[in-house]
Amino acid sequence: MPSGEWNLGHDPFFVDWIAQGVKTSPGFLGSSSLHEAILTGSAEAVSECLNTHDSKVIDQNVLMQSSVHLAIWRPQHLQSLMKAGFDVNARDWGGRTPLMYAAVAGLADVAISLFDAGADPSLKDNMYARHDFIRYAGLSNHFHVVIEVLKFARQSPKFPAAYVSSLLDNAIINWAGQRWTGKDWLKNRSESFEILLKLGANPEIRFSHRWEWQKETDNTLLHRIASGFEFDILVASGFKGFAHSNSSGASGLMKIVPLSDPLLIEKCIRRGCSVAHHDFLGRTPLHVSAEELWESFVPLRREVWPWCDRERTLHSLRVLLHEGSDPGKGDNCRCACSPKGCTADSILLKEYKRDWESTVHPAYPLAQYILSLEWIQILREVKGLGYARASVLRMLRLVAFEEMELTHTCCQKPLGRRKEPWTTLDDDEVDEIMDEEREFIEELEIYMMSVENVADDGLGDLLLQKLEKLVAKRGAEYVVRPDYGQQPFEQNRHRDTLMARYNSINRYAVWAKSQGNSNEGDPGQHVSRCEQRMMWVLKFKEMMEIGVCLPVGTDFGMEELVFDVF
Repeated sequence: MPSGEWNLGHDPFFVDWIAQGVKTSPGFLGSSSLHEAILTGSAEAVSECLNTHDSKVIDQNVLMQSSVHLAIWRPQHLQSLMKAGFDVNARDWGGRTPLMYAAVAGLADVAISLFDAGADPSLKDNMYARHDFIRYAGLSNHFHVVIEVLKFARQSPKFPAAYVSSLLDNAIINWAGQRWTGKDWLKNRSESFEILLKLGANPEIRFSHRWEWQKETDNTLLHRIASGFEFDILVASGFKGFAHSNSSGASGLMKIVPLSDPLLIEKCIRRGCSVAHHDFLGRTPLHVSAEELWESFVPLRREVWPWCDRERTLHSLRVLLHEGSDPGKGDNCRCACSPKGCTADSILLKEYKRDWESTVHPAYPLAQYILSLEWIQILREVKGLGYARASVLRMLRLVAFEEMELTHTCCQKPLGRRKEPWTTLDDDEVDEIMDEEREFIEELEIYMMSVENVADDGLGDLLLQKLEKLVAKRGAEYVVRPDYGQQPFEQNRHRDTLMARYNSINRYAVWAKSQGNSNEGDPGQHVSRCEQRMMWVLKFKEMMEIGVCLPVGTDFGMEELVFDVF
């Protein structure tokens, strides 16, 4: 039996264990003669017990399991029990019905038989989460059971259309809310989505969903799709709510951006999703994409998000900027580090909060250094030199702010991918802090006035100097993780891609070289980017005084290249 999200074992309801027990100890766990016949006997034995069965006797064992519960894995006896009038909605000690057992077991035919005999799929267990049949099927990775039951209900004349419609709505809400697992999880998820909509599920349905730490209401199916294929399915169903935002003000596009699928982002924008939309914190899709880059180095684990995935996120940034995202748009934060609110570029330089729960990756400062430069290059390519210069000025302000050790009063996002709430200060607290640090803030303003007139070349050099100090301040111990003699990449069979074993400056160099050899797009542009990235690597090596082994084929006249932020 697949374990699913709950990681259930092979015998989650102890039925096999009870069957073994009654073989050696009759009456094991309060089993009746009928229970024993169902678990170990023949059809004749079950029929004989049914003929002598006293309906006044409570049909339960110690776990409050009825004969119908025990017969789920022995369908040859189930029909006899239902014909004899046994309760198909009986509950065990946890309030679970036989239909829930069939869902966990993945037995679609059994579930259909129970449903046809009157089993109620809307019943919930009496445990804390109050799950129903559909939720049990999803948690145990057996959503196909729900699909088959719904197909049967749709075709059967005994079930009213309104009743079937309510089941379909419940099913698609559970589809949207469950965490799909297994090797073919995306394929199974997408196929189930397509079938539910074809059966008549409402594509415009609104529902609640919990994203790790926060429960949001008024979500659409667009908020929960996971691929371009699912997007196409949703569009084909007649979905119109592309401009709809949920209870947090988040649009569907803002939930899609973390997928780092540039083509899907383009599709959403073409259908009416706005890149200028902001949630109730003032965050735009560009902020979300920048957060995705920032978080890519936060978790400490053996397989950290590889650079090939970051390239998709970088390309997503390009798409958002090309479609009109304003890189200078700030959120609702009030802080001297970003007078107009935190922008996407300031997010990339935010310091990771290290505490007793810290899982920061050793290459964390590398991420801030490299990705900040990548961001500036993207701005220059897509929006022009003026936007890139403005971004450098915002970064310089943030770095100078931290050098002066001023207090951040802006939204401080903790602990990366846990998606916890942004901690905010009351306006009175912000005013008090700014008043206490007013003299230093005035010094910061004077400094920014002095750098605003610096030429582009000098401004780029100044940013590099500041980044060097920032990286050094946050710890050289977070730069390079040793390879321990392992190959730099290993195959990830689930995602059909190569995963970097350890992300370090060496790994970035390997990835940059592979991008330079890419056959997609303009080859000359790929080579130019590769050369620029190699120069960043060499500069980072000088900054941190570490050894860097450049990949074969990258010695293309390094001495002739000029290192330049712009």
